[in-house]
Amino acid sequence: MKKAILILLVVILLGGSLFIWSGVYNIAATDKHWVITNKLIEILRERSIEVRAEDIIVPDNLEDPARIAKGAPNYEAMCSSCHLAPGVKSTELYEGLYPQPPVFNNATHEAHDEKDNFWVIQNGLKLTGMPAWGGSHSDDDIWALVAFINQLDDMSAEEYLAITAGGEDHHDGTDEDSHEDDAADEDSHEDDAADEDSHHETPADEAEAHGETTTGTGT
Repeated sequence: MKKAILILLVVILLGGSLFIWSGVYNIAATDKHWVITNKLIEILRERSIEVRAEDIIVPDNLEDPARIAKGAPNYEAMCSSCHLAPGVKSTELYEGLYPQPPVFNNATHEAHDEKDNFWVIQNGLKLTGMPAWGGSHSDDDIWALVAFINQLDDMSAEEYLAITAGGEDHHDGTDEDSHEDDAADEDSHEDDAADEDSHHETPADEAEAHGETTTGTGT
């Protein structure tokens, strides 16, 4: 019995390896999964998210207008091309992705709770096009996004335009680098100024540098 199971496992392993190496599987996003494949992937995805998000503590103030406003420009810059927005029915990126991302302002999409949304935004999802934003954004930035997403179902296109235009500047995690570049530029300007001063030395300065004097020799 054990021998038969071992032989079966070897056959499966060899068959799987041959299937992968043959290239017969079409990896193109235009070639859709079977219904059963979609179902299995969905179960895998949902259970993976739920298990890992289970112990996340949700802040009490996700309905705070200031927190919602903070998430608005980040959503517009980072999320709207894929997840769309009130007044935006489709984009080229949304149409080209497979699987297509959920549309948060569409009441028919299956809503996740705040813990799940936070975990997905922070960690991303393999083989979906969903980036992991946790490497470049703080937990507070991500909770602000979650707070904003919670409001999208009831938001009109006019309200969306107003809040994304009037919110804080989009934070991309590069502010510190920008300050460092500014400091480097300032140092560079100071060096240039020093070089310019050195080019304007007087003849007396040049003579003194060579150990000469500028007084007359007399006759």
